[in-house]
Amino acid sequence: MENRPDKTNKNNRTMKEKIRFYIILTLILVTGILIIQTILKPIPQGITGVQTLETGKQQSTQNSITGLGFLQPQDIHQIDTCIGDLSSTGAINPGDTVELKQDIYVGSTDCLNIDIANITLDCKHHKIIGNSSSSANGIVSNKTNDATVKGIIRNCHFYNFTNKTSIYTGKPIVLKEGAKYFLIHNNTFNVTRGITLNKTIDVTIANNTFANYSTLLTLYTDAEIYINGNLTNQTNETTIYNNTFEGIGISTNKPYAIYAIYANDLTIQGNTILTSNQITLDGVHDFYLKENALSRVEIKSQSSNTTAGRIERNTYIDTSTAMHFTSFSPNELSNISIYKHDMVNFSLSTMGSGVEQIKIYNNTFAGPMSIDLGSANNCTIWNNTFYPDEQTQITTGPNSKVRNNRIQNGIFKTITVTGDNTTVENNIFTKITGRGIVVKANNATVRNNTFNNITGIAIIIGDDTWQPPSHPVNVNGTTVYNNTIYLWVNLTTNTTMHSLLTGLPAIPGASTGIMIMPNTNNTNISENNINEQNIYAQTPPNMLKAETRGIFGKGINATYTLENLWIHDNTINTIREGITVENCQTTHIWNNNITKAGKTGIKTENCRGTRVNNNILEGGTYSPNIILWYKTGIEIFKSRAEIIQNNKIDKYHTGVYIYNATNTTSINSTINQTQIGIFSFLSMNNKILNSTITTRHIGINLLKTNHTQVNNSNIRNETGYLNTTGIQLSLSFY
Repeated sequence: MENRPDKTNKNNRTMKEKIRFYIILTLILVTGILIIQTILKPIPQGITGVQTLETGKQQSTQNSITGLGFLQPQDIHQIDTCIGDLSSTGAINPGDTVELKQDIYVGSTDCLNIDIANITLDCKHHKIIGNSSSSANGIVSNKTNDATVKGIIRNCHFYNFTNKTSIYTGKPIVLKEGAKYFLIHNNTFNVTRGITLNKTIDVTIANNTFANYSTLLTLYTDAEIYINGNLTNQTNETTIYNNTFEGIGISTNKPYAIYAIYANDLTIQGNTILTSNQITLDGVHDFYLKENALSRVEIKSQSSNTTAGRIERNTYIDTSTAMHFTSFSPNELSNISIYKHDMVNFSLSTMGSGVEQIKIYNNTFAGPMSIDLGSANNCTIWNNTFYPDEQTQITTGPNSKVRNNRIQNGIFKTITVTGDNTTVENNIFTKITGRGIVVKANNATVRNNTFNNITGIAIIIGDDTWQPPSHPVNVNGTTVYNNTIYLWVNLTTNTTMHSLLTGLPAIPGASTGIMIMPNTNNTNISENNINEQNIYAQTPPNMLKAETRGIFGKGINATYTLENLWIHDNTINTIREGITVENCQTTHIWNNNITKAGKTGIKTENCRGTRVNNNILEGGTYSPNIILWYKTGIEIFKSRAEIIQNNKIDKYHTGVYIYNATNTTSINSTINQTQIGIFSFLSMNNKILNSTITTRHIGINLLKTNHTQVNNSNIRNETGYLNTTGIQLSLSFY
C-alpha cells in the first residue's frame, strides 16, 4: 500500500511522453506536406510586366454580379505593359484579377486578350492608349468554343483609337465569337469607336461614359457600341444599361451611338445620349428600348427581319424624326410596340412595304408631332393622349386601327387614313382647328368618335389635297357612322383652308361636320349626330353669315362625281346647311332628322337619280319681320331624275324648291308653316303628287315651269293667314 503512489506517477509520465510524441509527429507531417506543395507549384520564369501581389482568396463585392456567375477571384496581378494573351504568362489563372499599374500603350498587335475564364480586368482608372497608325485593338477576347469564358472589364480610360484618315483603326474593346458572360462597366471612351461585340452571348455594358469628339463618323461600324453577327450566328442576350454618350458625331454624316445588326434579346435601358446621335437596330429580334434619353431611333430590316420589339418610356431630346422604321424587301419589320412615353415634339416615320404590326399605345404627346405609318400594315394606335397645340399629323397604313385616343388643340389635320381596310373608332377630338379625320383609302370605317369644338372639318372622305387639273384619288366603300360632332363657329376667324376645300368664299366661322370629296364612291354615312356648339347659325342677324354644314358632298362636274352615296339616319341640329351634295349620281338621302337649319335642310345640285325619302326637317321659329328667302327645307338645283318622297318639312320659308330641274318627282310631302309650300322655277317635266301643305302665302308656285303635273294635293292656309293661294302659275304652260 505504501508503494502505490509511486506506480501512479510513473504511469502519468508515460502518458504525457506519448502525447508529446504524437504532437511532434503531426507537426513534422504537416511541415513536410507544405514543403512538397511549395516544391511542386510552378514558378514563372522571365515574365515581363506581370507582378503577382497576393496568393489566396480575397473578397470582392464588385465581382458579385447577379446572373453572371463569376467565381471569387484567386490572385491579383499587376501589369505595366501590353502582354497579348493572358494565358501566355503562365501566371494568370481562372478567377484571377489583372490590374494596371500605369498607363499602357498599344503597339502593332492587340494589347490584352482575355483568353482565360472568369478574369477581372481592372485598369484602376489608368489609360489604354491606342495606336492610330495600326489596326491593333485595346482589349479583346478571341477565345472560341468555350462556354466557361467570363470576364469583367472596369475602370479603364481609352484614348487615341481614332485615325481620321482610315476606317481600319483598332478599337478599345472587341469581344468575338465565344466570348460569354462579360460585364463591361465604369469605363470612359474618348474615342470614335468604343465597344464591338461579334457573336457574343450574355454581355452587359453598364455605367460607361462615351465622350467622342471626332467629326469623321462614316460607317455604322463607327458606332460607339457596335453589335454584329450574321444570319446563322447572331449576337445574343446583350444588355446596354445606364451609359452616357457625350459629344458624339459632331458631323451628322453617320452619327451612331448604338448600332446592332443580327442580334437577339437586346435590352437598351436607362442610357443618356446628349447629342443628335441615334440608336439603329437592323435585323434584331426581341429587343427592349426603355427609359433612355436620346434623339433618334432607327429600326430597319435591311439585313434580315426585325421583329418583337418594345420601345417604352424614352425621352427624346431632338425630335425632328424621333423614330424611323424602314423595311427592305423581302424582309419584314414587325410587331414593334411604342409604349408609355411622355414626349414633347415627337416624330415617327416609316418606309417600305414590309413594315407591319407597329403598336403605339398609352403614350402622352405634347407639342407639334407627326406619326407617319405610311404603308405599314396592321398597325394599332390606341389609348394615347395628344396635346399638340400645333400641327398634328397621324397617318395610317392598311388594315390598321386608331382607337380610344384623346386629341386636343390640334391644328391642320390630325388623322389621315392612307391604307385600305382601316378603322378609326372611339376617339375624342377637342378644339381641333383644321381637319379631324381624313379618309383617302378604300373600305375604311370611321365610327363612334366624338368631336368637340371643331373649327374646320371634322371628317373628310376623299382626297383633301386635290386640285384641278390633276386626277383625285378614288376612295371607295367608306363607312361613317355613329359619330358625334359639335362645330364651333368663330365669326372673327377667316377660315381660308375651309374655303379651299369647299370652293366657297373664305367666310368667317366656316365649319363642316362630314365632307365627301370628288371621285368618292359607295360611301355610307349613317347615325351621326352633328350640332353647332355656339348656335351662331340660328341667331339673327348671323344666321346667314356662318358657313356651317352638317354633311357636304362635293363632286366636280360630270367627270369627278359622287356615286352611290348613302346618307341616312343622321341627326343634324342648328347648322346653316344640313345636307348638301353636288355632282352626284344615285345618291340616297333618307331617314335623316334636321332641325333649325339656317339656310337649307337638304340640297342636291347637278345630281342625277337622287332619292330624298322619309326625312324630317324643321327650320325653327319663323319671324315674318326677317327676310329668309334662302331658308329652304329641300332644294333640288339643276338636277334631274330626282325623287322626293314621304318627307316632313316644317317652319321653312319654302318647303321644297325645285330650280332648273327636270324629270323630278315630289310625292307624299307633308309641309307645314311655310311661306311657300313647293316652289318650281325654270323647270320642266316634273311631277308634284299627293302633297299635304299648310301655308301662309302660296301652296304650290310654278314660275316659268313647263310640262309639270300637280295631282292630288291637299293645300290649306295656316290658321290666322287668310290671303293665301293654293296653286299659282306664272309664265308656265303644260
